[in-house]
This record gives sequence, structure tokens and C-alpha cells, in this order.
Amino acid sequence: TDGPTFANVALYAELDSEEAGHTGRTVDQLPVDSGADFDFQSTSALLTRVRGMFSKYIRLSKTWASSRGDIVSNSDGQGTENGLLWIDTGHFPSNLTPYYLQCQYHANMYATVNLTGSGGTAIRTWDVTDAGNNVYHFLEKGVPIASQTITVTASGSNDWVVSGTDRDTTHSSANDPAVTTWVGDTITFQVNASGHPFYIKTAATTGTGDQVSTGVTGQGAEVGNVVWNTTGVTPGTYYYQCSAHGGMSGQIIVDEPGESGDDPTINATVGDVLAFNVNAPGHPLHWLNGTPYGSAGSNLHGFNVAGTGYANGATVNASLGISSLTGTDTSEPFTDRSYTLSGDSLSGTGLSFNSTTGVLSGTVTSSYQNSYFWLTVTEDTTGESQEYVFSTQGTGVLITVGSQPASTQIEAGAGTNAQFGPLNASSSDGSTVTYQWQYSTGSGWGNISSLGGHSGETTDTLTVDDDYAYNGWQYRCICNSNTAAQTTTTSVATLTVIRVITVDTQPQPASTVAPAAANFTVAASTKDAASVTYQWDKSEDNATWHVISGSTATSYTTTATTYDQGGSPPASFDADNGDYFRVRANATGAAEVISNSVQLTVTRTITITDQPDNETGSIGGTRDFTVAATLSDGDNSDVQFQWQLSIDDGSNWSNIAGATSATYTTPTLTNQYDEYQYRCFLSAAGATNVISNAAVLQVETVQVTVTAHPADTSTDETGTASFTCAGTVTNSAITALLNSSFGVGNWETPSGGGNQAHAETAANPELYNSIWSDHTPTLTYQWQKSDDSGANWSDIGGATSASYTTGTCTYAADHDDQYRCKLDATGADAVAHTNAATLTVYRTHSVSSEPVNATGNEGGTASFTVAGTTSSGSHTYQWQKSDDAVSYVNIPGATAATYQTPSLVFADDNEDRFKCILSLVGAQNDIESTYAILTVLRVITIQTQPQNATIIEGNTATYTIAATITSGALNYQWQKSTDSGANWSNIVGAVASSYTTATQPFPTVNNEYRCVLSNSNAISVTSAAATLTVNESEFVSAPTSMSVNEDSDTNLTYNRQPTFTSSAYDSQYAGSTHQATYWLIKRVSDNFVVYDTSQITVPDLSGGDTINLTSFTVPAATLDFDVTYQVQAKYKDNAGLQSNYSTPIQFTTPVVDQPEVQTITPAFNPTINVLSPSIKSGYGHNSTDWQFSQAETFLNIEHQSLGNSTNLLQYTLPGDVTLLPTTTYYVRVRFNVDTV
Repeated sequence: TDGPTFANVALYAELDSEEAGHTGRTVDQLPVDSGADFDFQSTSALLTRVRGMFSKYIRLSKTWASSRGDIVSNSDGQGTENGLLWIDTGHFPSNLTPYYLQCQYHANMYATVNLTGSGGTAIRTWDVTDAGNNVYHFLEKGVPIASQTITVTASGSNDWVVSGTDRDTTHSSANDPAVTTWVGDTITFQVNASGHPFYIKTAATTGTGDQVSTGVTGQGAEVGNVVWNTTGVTPGTYYYQCSAHGGMSGQIIVDEPGESGDDPTINATVGDVLAFNVNAPGHPLHWLNGTPYGSAGSNLHGFNVAGTGYANGATVNASLGISSLTGTDTSEPFTDRSYTLSGDSLSGTGLSFNSTTGVLSGTVTSSYQNSYFWLTVTEDTTGESQEYVFSTQGTGVLITVGSQPASTQIEAGAGTNAQFGPLNASSSDGSTVTYQWQYSTGSGWGNISSLGGHSGETTDTLTVDDDYAYNGWQYRCICNSNTAAQTTTTSVATLTVIRVITVDTQPQPASTVAPAAANFTVAASTKDAASVTYQWDKSEDNATWHVISGSTATSYTTTATTYDQGGSPPASFDADNGDYFRVRANATGAAEVISNSVQLTVTRTITITDQPDNETGSIGGTRDFTVAATLSDGDNSDVQFQWQLSIDDGSNWSNIAGATSATYTTPTLTNQYDEYQYRCFLSAAGATNVISNAAVLQVETVQVTVTAHPADTSTDETGTASFTCAGTVTNSAITALLNSSFGVGNWETPSGGGNQAHAETAANPELYNSIWSDHTPTLTYQWQKSDDSGANWSDIGGATSASYTTGTCTYAADHDDQYRCKLDATGADAVAHTNAATLTVYRTHSVSSEPVNATGNEGGTASFTVAGTTSSGSHTYQWQKSDDAVSYVNIPGATAATYQTPSLVFADDNEDRFKCILSLVGAQNDIESTYAILTVLRVITIQTQPQNATIIEGNTATYTIAATITSGALNYQWQKSTDSGANWSNIVGAVASSYTTATQPFPTVNNEYRCVLSNSNAISVTSAAATLTVNESEFVSAPTSMSVNEDSDTNLTYNRQPTFTSSAYDSQYAGSTHQATYWLIKRVSDNFVVYDTSQITVPDLSGGDTINLTSFTVPAATLDFDVTYQVQAKYKDNAGLQSNYSTPIQFTTPVVDQPEVQTITPAFNPTINVLSPSIKSGYGHNSTDWQFSQAETFLNIEHQSLGNSTNLLQYTLPGDVTLLPTTTYYVRVRFNVDTV
């Protein structure tokens, strides 16, 4: 060589045999390096490599990091009872077939697997369960379904004629053959057999009964298709049957799909993967060849049978290489190792194999189905190899939505519909994606199917019309495929449908003269012609707007307008003139639109409705001139007044200072004011000024005279009194100067004025025509009253007519008062008073309640009461008594409204009479009541009642009564009832205080005895009834007592399941023991039996209740709320003898079932919970009482919360309440209810 290295040479290691006879024989020549530069000085590296090449010929010691076989599961696989076992049959030779799936413990519990051929690629799956009787049941999954078509005709009325191919057989015109199909298949019978209705049934029967109800359509067809989708059908034998002819019948065999069944034979191709999901506790499943497990020649294959695999997303880090490797010379281990992976490809699994470390690692990416892997790891230098198996768990076929539907908004009626999608969904196995769109209006989701306004509901794009009815609807799509593990639901998209309002016609400005109304009109619309609503508004400043109530039409006509004060609405407006109007238009789903605002112009006019009149006044008085006017807008208060005066017959006028109201009152009149003229100047904003007519003032004098005086009178209190007077008014004439405004030189006012002036003018019109005035002197009256004999007088309000009637008179306020009248007239120079009249007032009284006849017991008392009414003041009383019904004498001290007699004696007081005299100060006389009669009764009293008697047959019974009477003799009469007290009859001769019966036989039932006590002057008294019980020498006695557990606070049962407790059994003869009890509950209102032990059949209690002997709790649902019942019991002994029923005991149920008392051992702040109570309809749970006590009697309360309306069903003990640890406490809860 030309240097220290060999350049580009091939280096070989040659192994020669040293065995005898083989010296120098080359066994093998192995390439160490090929075409590489080799440094001959690197001897250690060379030796290591050579040793590695030779290692397969040298005895090695090696350890693999993992045992061969399943690298994933230790809990299942070979021998699993509940898990996965799978086999890649490509690694099992067919010449070892058959193989077995064998229970480890049961020799006859196995399935047979035959492997044939090669190149199998199928992945087949079974569910394996324990079918019982040491048999496995195999159900193959994922078997493709099929459809079969069978034609059916009739051969007379005897047979069906069938043609077609089923799962097992091809039939050609066969009579009633058995037809085979698999669960999940669809089989169609094409029937053409008139007169022969075709049915699929569960039994071979005629008629229409026994029909298969699952998956069948077209039942009963004579001509047409009968289709059966067998999905979900229980495997077994069914029948096709003519409903009219029993012989026309054949079997339909529905088998499980594929190679299924109990311990079946499975036929597979070498290379197929067989997977078994085992759920058979106690039956470990093994894969073996040869003969079944436990027999000679069995070969258990465990190293290459795998279990449950890696889940999608699982993290894997499994060492599959050799952990240690040494040759014969242990001083030189083989440390330079590398690996080659062969077998199934890991592509797409997310896993990778490190050829240096031998580690399989990564994050598992599963496909939609289970994947199975068989790997071989070979150490490159030594050639050593190890086989491994594992699987990945499939995710199932998944649906992926490429584009989620988005919420959208459209305008109703605009012509643009809404679209959701396309979704661009795909399935992981490429299967066709199906779509079902759904909608929700807020109360759940429903499929869209032929829904108006919707299209494309089963495509990836849904179209919805631009209809406002769909506003707010939500949509989503359910995506699926026939292989998907589960459906995929898209996100939810919301459809918003809006409306837009357009004002087509704006309102226009208006003007009017008050009070005429103004009118404004508007028109608005939406593109979908929705109903538009309107609301007119009004504003004073075109800024602040007010709603006009009720103005909701397209046209608004105002109310009667006013110029300067508020109309309606609102009343706060101070003018209509200059106000603004607008309208707000709305439609459902649209934003509000406001029209233009327009202004209203209002004017008005003044109209004088009452001109001032000529007036006649009197010297010293005043006169009023009045004008009345209205404004056309009705705001009459806006009219301004200014009175004017003329002293030169109307030639010149001047304003009267301060005379600015509708009425003007003159100053005190003198002769100077005669012939003055007055008028009024009227004005108002927005109106033309108006002047009234002129009125003339004439002055006169008036005198008043009394012509009749009131007289003294009297009245009863609470009555009224009347006084009357009369008077006259006389006018006095005055003269005037020649320049009088009346136009005559000398004149006189008519002496009577007014109407008299009318009359005199008619008599002499030439004289009076120009001086007729409107002044009619009117006499006025004012009545006055004096309480002090006329010293002082005061006016009586409202007493202003010639007659005066007082109000309701009282003795205290009005007796001896005086009345007079003051007479006056307009213009009179003085008033006139009548004479005084005196009023006398009498009090009145009457008897309002007369004494009534009374009855008293001898030795007792009786009372009599009278009542009277008075107009005022109080009565005084004096009671009187008569022994002879003729003469009465006062009873000393009997001066109250009620009189009570002394102790009564029959001989002295019977038939006496009593009456009362009533007196009243201020009344005209006393009054007397009617009389009442006293009846005195002797009194009978029973000291000892007769007692119940129980005798033995053949004996007598004695009943005794003890009684007394206040006076006189006592009579006895014993009575007997033979029907338990329903009817009674006197016992002849039984008239003493004691009565003994005749001897009584057995049976004697329903007999009762009582005694009637009497006296001619006493009320008869009847004793209590006493029963008679006649027993045999052997008998059973009834319970002597009965109790019901009740709430002592309410006297009601705690709930509708009360407990009854009867007295202990009392044996009446030797050997008698308590064997059973009969319980009887009746509703009191109608005696209806609600529970009777003898009528209970489940369990059979007709022979009596042998469990609840002396205590019984009412079963649930027996009693109602708020009802009164009665309970009785009777006993039965071991000889079958029965007692009578016990005395009924009544009880009443509550309106709410109260909870049972609870017990607790305290923790910190324990919480008590109770269930919601059952409550009578019409009542509601308003609060709860919570009580805690150490004793079940609750005599001492540790803590309580009463009437708690917050903690109705749960209560936590407050932190400041301390309970003793390890101590039992009782908790009592009471529900409080009220009507609702």
C-alpha cells in the first residue's frame, strides 16, 4: 500500500471450519465493508465489526426489552373474559386448521375457525357473550345488509307460490317454502293474489291478529308490495300467512347476520384479521390450534394473539430492541447494535421506529376503524429478531363540516332570500354525507320537512324566503352518513328579518279659526306590505314632543282648537296656535320612522252673548252691570273687559278705573247717578275688539213692612218645627230735572217697580214708555235664632225664605229657643224684624224589646230584660210583679234593664207575671212594657247511669239508675232496643230504679237498655244506653280502647298514614290466644268503607291481619286530605272465634302531610333536608317550623325557627347554636300552609 489506509477496498471476514475432516473449509464469507476507506490501525473497530458478523455462529446470551406478542394490553387479549382478542391469520398456517376459540375452563365451550386460501384482507368483528349452559354466543358485526325480492302468487286457496332468492336459497315456483333473511335486511314480497290478503305474523293464524308491527308496510295487500325492514327485529321464526286460508302459510327465518350463533364455525381466508369483543365473565377465551383445549395435542398460541389497542391520541414509547447481548467471551459485549423493522407499515399511524434504539414512539393517529399491526424487529448485526403485535382503536367514521352556517339578515319583501351553506361536509371514509336541516323558534328543534318558505332542507344549502314570519328563527344541520359513528351537528345560525318603513306622503301645515278642528294626513309602507301603525305627536316648540292619546290612524283631526290655552292632549299645553304636529310610524320588526313636523296656525273671534241691561237702583245702594262674551275657541277666560262711563247721553266715554271684569258694580248711589250710561270694551289676543251696547241707570227709594209674625210652636225631639212670616216692599217715587236722560220734563217711577211698571206702562204708554226700568223690588228674608231669651240674635245660614223649617231638633240644644225673621229689599232704607216665637222640644221614647216569657229550673233563677230607645237621655226602670195576673206591685231594687229573680220555688213562683215601667226626663209621659210569664220546672238529675252488662248465656242482667228531683215524685220507665239503639220500646212493668232482664240465650245481639225519668212539671231525662253482651262459655272480647297518633297542637293526624293502637288482647277462656285482627276505616260523612282488612286480596287478609295485631299504620293512598274518618278493630283467636268491632274512634286528616321526626348526631352547622310536601289542592306551602331537642318529647327545645318562609325544605343550624358532640338530637319539622 502507499499509506496507512486501504483506499476504497472491499473487506471480508472468512469463517473456516476447524471441525475434524473440515480443516480449511470455508463455511461462509461475510462482507465487513464494501468500497470504504479502511484504516488498518483501527483494529478494535475492525474486531468489533468482525465479531458482530460472526455472532450468529457463536453461542449468544441476549435479552429483548419486551416480550414477544401484544405490546399494548396486559388485561385482555389471550384469555380475556372482558375485553378484545384479535388474530392476524396471515401469520397462522392453514395446514394447522381448524383453530379454536376455546373457554379455558369448559371443554365443550368453543367455536371452530377454518382458514383457507391466502391473501385475505378482511377485518371481521364479533361480539362474544356467555349464552349460558357453557356455550359462547358469537354475533358478527358490520355485515353488509341486503335486499331480497320475492314474488308471491296463489295456488287456489291451498298454497302460496313463491319465486326469488333469499339469503340461503333460490326458490322457483315453490309452494309455501321457508324464506331466510338476516336481521337488518329488507325483504319485499311482490304479491299478486286477489282474494288472499298477505300478512307477516308472529304466529301462523288466520284473521288479522298476530301481525308483526316493527318495520312492516303494506300488510294485508292482495295485489302490491309487503315490505319488511328487519332492522332491530329479534331473530327467530315468523310467518307469511293468508288471513282467509289457514293452509296458505310459510315460515320466514330471521337469522343473525354473518357467521353468528352459539359456538359457530367461522370460515376465513388466511390474511384476514379476526377481532372478538368478549363479555363473558368466568369464561376466559383462548386462540389455539390442534384439538380443543384440554384435549391431547392442544397447542396454545399466546404470543401472537393481541388485545385492546392504543386509543386515538395515546402516547406510545415502547422499547422493542435487545436490552443486552453478549457472546462466549463476556469480556467483550456487543454494544454496537442497529435494527430493521419489517411487517405491517406504520404509515399514517403517528408512530415511528428508531432503528438505533429500537424504540417505537409517537402519538397515535387512528383512522375511523380499528387497525391491526404485526411487526418483526431484527437486530442487524446478529440477525436476531422478535415479533410484536398491536392495534389502534378506530374513531369511527366522522363527519367534518367545512363551512359552518352563519347568521344572516335580510329585509322582508325585498326579494332577496336567506341562504345557509354550502356546508362542504365530508366523511372520514368517503361515504356520502346526508343533510337534515332543523329549525327552532325557541321551544326545541324540529326537522324541516315540506315547511313553507324553506327549500333545500336535505342538501348542504338551506334557502329561506324573505318572510318576516321567520324573524329570529334559528337553524342548524344534522350531517350523517350510513357509516358514521355519530351524527355531526353544525353550529346554530340565526335569521334576522327586518322591515324598513318609507313615508310615502308627508303631513302638510294647516290653519283654522278656533274652535274648528285641523286635519293632518300621512301615508307609510314596508316592502312586504306589513301593517304599519301610527302615533301622532304634538309639540309647542318643535323640540319636546307629547303623545296624542288615541291618535293612531293615517289621518289625525284635532279636537276643537283654542288660540292660547291647552287643548287635549295634553292638558298642560298653553296654546294650539303655533303648535307642531308629526307622526311616528312603526311596524313589527322595523325601526321607527318619524315624519316631517308641520305647524298649525289658529285665530279666534269674540261674540257678546249677553248685553248690559238698563238698571234701576235705590239711593244708598249699588247696581251691577254685566256683560257676557265668548271666544270662538272656548277659552272665554282670555276675554279682557274695560267698563266705560258716559254722563252726556253717550256722546263721550271714559274708562272706569279698575272696572275690568264682566260685572261692574257702581259706587253708593245718589241722585247724581241718575241717567248715567255704561258700556264695556272687550278685547282678546288673536281676536278683533268688540264694544257692548250702552245701558242706562235709574235711581229710586224702597221701604219694607212686616204683615204677619211667626207663632210659638212645639215638636218632638228628632222632629222639625216650622215658622212663617209675611211682608211687603213699597217703592217711593222721585222726580227728575227736565234734562233727565228719560226724555220727559217730570216723571214718576211706578210705585211697585218691575211688573207694576209693565202694567202701568200698558195703561199709559205715552207717559211711561220712555221711563220703564227693569228694577223689581224683591223682598228678602233672613231668619235669626236666639239661645238667651232674645238678648242676642244670630243669622241662620240658608234660612232666606218666608218660611223656615228647623233641622232635626234636640232637647238639649233647641228647647225654649226663640226665632224671628229680618225682612229686607234691594234699595230699602231700613230692614224690618218680626216678633220672636218660642220653640218647645219634647223628648220621645219607646220600648224596643219587650220582656219575653222565661223558664227556670227550680232552685235556679230566671231573668227578664227590657230595652227602650230614646231621642236623647237615659231611661230609668221599675220592675213590677203580679201573683194573680191582675194587680202589680213594684219589686224593691229592681231598677235595671234586666231583672234576675231570687232562687225559684215551684210552689211560690210558677206562673207569676213581670213587667217594667220606663221613665224619661223631658218626655210627655212614662211608658209600660208588656208582661212576661215565668214557668218554673222541677229538675231531674241522674247521679249514676246504667252500665254495660256482659253475661254468660242462660243468665240475667240487671241495670240500675240513681236520680233525684228538686220537688215532687220521680217516675221511671225502662226501654229496650233490639237494633243497637235505632228503635226503642217500653218494657212493661219496668218502672223502678232497677231492672233485671229475663235469662238470655246465645246468641243475643244488638240488645241495649235505657231508662226514661219523668215528672209532670219537669223535663223528662233519658239515661245513656247500656249494652248487653251475651257470651258463650267460650268467646272473644273486643278491644276496649283505641288511640290514634295525632298532633296535640292541631288535634289532626300528622299525615295521611296515621298509626292506630288498640288495647291488649284479653283471653276469655283457657287456650284462647290472639291470632289476627280486622281493621275497619269508614268516612264519617257518608259511612263509606275506605279500608277493610277482610277485603284485602294482595296479600290475602280475608282471614285477618296476623302481623298488625294491636298496632296498624294506614297504607299510602288510602286516606284523603282534610276528611274525618272513624276506625274500629275486632280480634280473632286461634280457635277462629271473632269479637265484635270496638267502639268507633274518630280522627281527621290534615291538609298537608307532615314529615317524620329525624335524628342527627351534630357536625358543625348540620343541614336538615326534607322532601317537598304533599298538600291539598287549593293550599300553598308558606313557611316551615324547625325544632331541635335532645328528647323525642320536645319538652325542652334546644333551638327553633318558627314561621320560616325562606328555609322551606332545607335548614342549616346557625353557627351560634352549639350542640353537644356524639349526642343524638331529634329534629321536628312542621309545614305551615294557607289557602291560595
